[in-house]
Amino acid sequence: MLFDRRPALAAFALGALTVAGFAPFALFPLPFLTLAWLFRRWRAAAPTQAARLGYAWGLGFFLAGVSWVYVSLNEFGGMAPPLAALATLLFCAVLALYPALAGYAVARWRSGRPWRDVLLAAGVWTLSEWLRGWLLTGFPWLVSGENARPFVHRCRPHPAHRHRRAGRDRHRECPPVHGHRAALAGHARAAVVRAELGTPP
Repeated sequence: MLFDRRPALAAFALGALTVAGFAPFALFPLPFLTLAWLFRRWRAAAPTQAARLGYAWGLGFFLAGVSWVYVSLNEFGGMAPPLAALATLLFCAVLALYPALAGYAVARWRSGRPWRDVLLAAGVWTLSEWLRGWLLTGFPWLVSGENARPFVHRCRPHPAHRHRRAGRDRHRECPPVHGHRAALAGHARAAVVRAELGTPP
């Protein structure tokens, strides 16, 4: 076989599984583990193979994560179900190009040195998500660092409730987190996981 489908199928499945790292499931470590697997595969792949893996991962990720687009088109937009399904599939297919381009870039520019390649992958991935959130008005949905919000900033008591008695309700307010700042922190965590998994020579 010229193209082994098993890594691509695994990438698709892991991409879909990554969605569980976001609300409402919020399985925090999951996206970093799946990204660590993807980054590791990219280091051992040719640029075109890395692009295929990135595309498969992205397709599974977006099909599982933005299925609400179908609901919006069908139930609220009145679009026929087959057309809504096709439009959603095409939309996800376009979004999956961003992980594909990231994979191609990482495989093309890798140095063979583990930490440099980890930082390269994290940086390229963050750039691809920034482009996705900006290019052609952008689609800043499911930014992979967003699920790290509880760990990027500690919640602090709201000043209005700071002096309430112990038995009464205490509300907490979290400061807003900019998506790409959270993404940078998230990808740094992914880099650490990636290094702990080990790197082939």
